[in-house]
Amino acid sequence: MKKGRLDVISGPMFSGKSAELIRRLTIQDIAQKKIVIFKHGADDRFGKPKDISSRNGHHLSAIPVKQVSEMYDHLDSALGGQGFDNLDLVGIDEIQFFDKDELVELCKKLVDEKGISVIACGLDSDYLRVPFETTAHLMALADSVYKSNAVCMKCRDTDAVYTHRLSGGDDRFEVGSDNYEPRCRKCRVSGE
Repeated sequence: MKKGRLDVISGPMFSGKSAELIRRLTIQDIAQKKIVIFKHGADDRFGKPKDISSRNGHHLSAIPVKQVSEMYDHLDSALGGQGFDNLDLVGIDEIQFFDKDELVELCKKLVDEKGISVIACGLDSDYLRVPFETTAHLMALADSVYKSNAVCMKCRDTDAVYTHRLSGGDDRFEVGSDNYEPRCRKCRVSGE
């Protein structure tokens, strides 16, 4: 059996997570690996609902899904009934939006049982600094974790690790990058 691995890319908004995911997936594509890429259907940034897109203008085609069960369906059809033997890698963007138990189960099945590598990418915490359960659990299971930082929009420090919400409201998820900006620890804690 092939040896799979789980890599997680996480950090605040505007930290280059999707750009890093695109970079890694592109390298594997150049190496002629069989790849299937998913993104959460709620993400339609940059007017490209079927792409993983980064703010630097790079993008890759992806399958938009809203539930993990849809990933199973697409994996089966993408492999033409050949099972998982011909698949090398699965990329998943915006993991924080998926059900924790279902995505953890899928990743364990792919990596541990089938020897298929997974690169999972998403926010590590919300605007209140509460960890996203899905990301936290996958980070605990990962072979490697890449934590990216952003530039604090208040003091311009390059170690912004938090996402700050600019608008009011109590909903944990508020779609739209205009509603958020990255903050360093000092500016986030001081409320600046």
